[in-house]
Amino acid sequence: MQTTLTHPILASISRIGDSWQLNWDGQTDIVGPYRGLFYLSLLVHRPNQSFPADVLFLAASGSPLLTESQDVALRNRIRVPVKRTIDKAVREISRSRLPKMADHLKATILSGCEFSYRPQLDGGQVAWQ
Repeated sequence: MQTTLTHPILASISRIGDSWQLNWDGQTDIVGPYRGLFYLSLLVHRPNQSFPADVLFLAASGSPLLTESQDVALRNRIRVPVKRTIDKAVREISRSRLPKMADHLKATILSGCEFSYRPQLDGGQVAWQ
């Protein structure tokens, strides 16, 4: 059962050198250099937008963030590795001091042919900074 909050949970995923600083409802932790956190950061800052795997992969490699797939063969080849990379990052978050962040991401990151962050699936009560 979801709880209705009177104020949103403040959250962030920020890169600091090779590591990532995670903030969730006043709690902070630093985790290692996981490419999946880059993907998660892109997704949570663009709620309800869908991105093909190749777009996420190329953005993590330094290319501009596009909205459409540029290479269907690449998209199909890396869809599963991108999902595994995101899943690994969420597992690392669950092992950090922020398991509630991991629970939220598990409930709101959709994957398949495209990837997206759908905050309404978990009540939409998170404000990403």
